[in-house]
Amino acid sequence: MTYYTQRTAERMLFGLRVRTFAHLQRLSLNYYEQFQAGKIMTRMTSDVESFAHCLQQGLVTALVSLITCVGIGLVLAVFNPGLALAVSVVLIPAGDYGCAVQPGPRPAPT
Repeated sequence: MTYYTQRTAERMLFGLRVRTFAHLQRLSLNYYEQFQAGKIMTRMTSDVESFAHCLQQGLVTALVSLITCVGIGLVLAVFNPGLALAVSVVLIPAGDYGCAVQPGPRPAPT
C-alpha cells in the first residue's frame, strides 16, 4: 500500500512542480524587480516540500485511520447493535459540529 501511495504522491508532486515552474516563467519582469528571485524560489520549494510531506505521510495516516474506524464500527455493530446505534447518534453530530467550527486556512504571509 505504501508503494502505491508514494507513487501517487510523487506523480502529483511532479505535476505541481511543472505547473509552478510554468507559472513562474509566465510572470512579468516587473514582478521579479519587486521581489528577490531567491526568496520566490525558496518559498516555492518549501511549499512544495510541505505539500509532499502532507501527501506522503498524511494520506497514509488518514487512510489507516478511516479503515480502523470503519472496522471498529462494524465490530461494534455485530457485537452490540444497540450500543452501535447510540454511539453513532452521538458521534455523527459531534463530527459535523467539529467540522463546522474548525477555522479555515490562514492567508499566506506577504
